[in-house]
Amino acid sequence: MKIKESFVTLKNVQPVIAAGDAAIAAGDGDFDFSGVQRGDSSAVACLLHWKRGCQKAGVPFRVKALPAGILDLCRLYEVEELLDPQPQASGTEAA
Repeated sequence: MKIKESFVTLKNVQPVIAAGDAAIAAGDGDFDFSGVQRGDSSAVACLLHWKRGCQKAGVPFRVKALPAGILDLCRLYEVEELLDPQPQASGTEAA
């Protein structure tokens, strides 16, 4: 599933989570963040939620092109290894 929003923050995380949940229910556990410019800790919570959902559904979980700012938050919260994200090529910042 390609994340369509440019920002994943507290203001819009609920519909982002719902879209990801629908993707998981359809058997898609690939989350492409290449269009996301920034995110806050809500983006990290979203990723962890989807990882749990994928585990429960037996769907492989993959994260692609995670912006540098969100990846930095994953490192700060010491969850990077749980998510095993592939960073985005260009540097972006957390909100």
